[in-house]
Amino acid sequence: MSVCGTHLDIPGLHAVSQQDGQGFARKHGINVCMEVSSRTKEGIDNLFGKIASQCYDAREKFVSFIVDY
Repeated sequence: MSVCGTHLDIPGLHAVSQQDGQGFARKHGINVCMEVSSRTKEGIDNLFGKIASQCYDAREKFVSFIVDY
């Protein structure tokens, strides 16, 4: 899981402070908490890279099944 704050490109425009977002993430056991900009794309690659890395590391916990047609 991850928490993502947007509008990184607009200084001072935070409906939720970075500190509150990080506190929420800690409280709920979420270890990816980042700010990104959907307009400039700043931080997007890093965010999805971290999520992909977590998925890969936890791949043995995923449920898999084979469908035989």
